[in-house]
Amino acid sequence: MLYETDLTQHQRIVPFPFPVKRVGRTLGDQRREYDFFFTDKVEICIRISGGEEEFAVDRIDGKIYRTRFPHVLVKYPFRPFSNALPHPRNAFHFSYSLEALEKMRELGILPEEIAWEIELSPEISELIRRLTDLQNHSLERGVADRIDLACFQLLQELLFMRQRPRTKHDRRKDRIMAIASALKMRYNRAFDLESLALEHGMSRRTFFRYWGEYFPESPAEYVQNLKLSEAARQLRETSHPVGEITALVNFSDSAYLSKLFRRRFGMTPLQYRKAVRAEAYDPARKIPSLPES
Repeated sequence: MLYETDLTQHQRIVPFPFPVKRVGRTLGDQRREYDFFFTDKVEICIRISGGEEEFAVDRIDGKIYRTRFPHVLVKYPFRPFSNALPHPRNAFHFSYSLEALEKMRELGILPEEIAWEIELSPEISELIRRLTDLQNHSLERGVADRIDLACFQLLQELLFMRQRPRTKHDRRKDRIMAIASALKMRYNRAFDLESLALEHGMSRRTFFRYWGEYFPESPAEYVQNLKLSEAARQLRETSHPVGEITALVNFSDSAYLSKLFRRRFGMTPLQYRKAVRAEAYDPARKIPSLPES
């Protein structure tokens, strides 16, 4: 059975550049043959399961595509499409206008690839669940806007799946990056690095052995750069005193912050603040910047 909502006449509050045209869910649908020829939209279809089918077989522009469930199928306009549904299928789909499709192509968002296999990650499953719920409230204020945003986020997750490397997944890198992300959140307060490594399934020794494979600086230097980066931002964007900024980024004292600033920028924090403001009025002047962390 098909549950579909046409959003073309739904009022939006925010002028999002990629408004959804139609959104829907297919539950247990079964037909002998299915043909289409879209002339006014592109449809992104997430085929979740196919009953007893392991693969879906589609004919598009005379070419056969055989794709294992679950997968994404992009139904582009002006391409004849046909397939058979010998068993009930569960799928979710959403579509965009030709104007939105052209914008996506200009920005390199939507690939020309027709189909690719995916995993039903928690993010994808939750977005489909949320969109299914939003369909039941589509005429309420702000819901069409939320559908636009959720569908675009869902499209992003599907494209992440497509761009995953075909090689064996590096779970060790995932753990190191998770620890680095946690350091970004905790750099300005006390934390125990050994406990943080254990939270992510690594001993202290293993953590230090593998950190260097993914980062050019040590963990201590990484944290120090995060502190310097935030201190520099505070000096640029606020009028907070240096002592207050020192405490905010959890440096031991202002003298130590000044020492690090001289080493990195060749000037004290206050000189840095003045230089930044002078640069705003004279773009020809350039001051050193910190590397991205």
